[in-house]
Amino acid sequence: MTTEYRRWHDVFGHQRALPLTREALVQELTRHGGLSASQAAAKVRAESYALPATLQSWIVDRSQADLAQRPLDRDEFNTLCRVLDAISSIGNSSTRNRRHTHSPVIRTNARIAIRSAAILGCMIDTFMPSPFRQAALSDAYASFHAEHLARLSPSLPAHRPSREIVQRWSAARTARVRALAEARRDKEDVLAYTDLVDHAA
Repeated sequence: MTTEYRRWHDVFGHQRALPLTREALVQELTRHGGLSASQAAAKVRAESYALPATLQSWIVDRSQADLAQRPLDRDEFNTLCRVLDAISSIGNSSTRNRRHTHSPVIRTNARIAIRSAAILGCMIDTFMPSPFRQAALSDAYASFHAEHLARLSPSLPAHRPSREIVQRWSAARTARVRALAEARRDKEDVLAYTDLVDHAA
């Protein structure tokens, strides 16, 4: 019985409603596998795709929410990036055997993670460095982010801009918006300020 099988099935072979989290799987191996906590933790990291409880809980809660209730705030954005990094890193661990690492499921998950990183790059209207640790995700994010920012401003060159050009343009755009905000501090000018910010974008 493999560690990954235990993640999805109980000791009687019945499929679990949800896979065990990393912490729960460690407890499972400690209780039924005769391993110490440190041995179980090392085995889980090396031989399973279990996610930490906080990340798995976030994914489950997110999947059950209505689409209208899923806009990302900063904390959720950071959590999503950590989840994608964790998914992408599964196939990069030297401790996993080659057959397991290159399974169709792992390849599919890696492609989904890359597409998700690219989509995030297209959703941010001001320059932000890549939030990803995995090189494939970082490259996808940076490439699509640069192209997205280029489409937002006709002042940028038509070809793909360098990261330095995009960063300078975005800094100037942000400074302009802040200047508009400072010029519209009074409450009666809120509507005018909103209109100016929209035109600045």
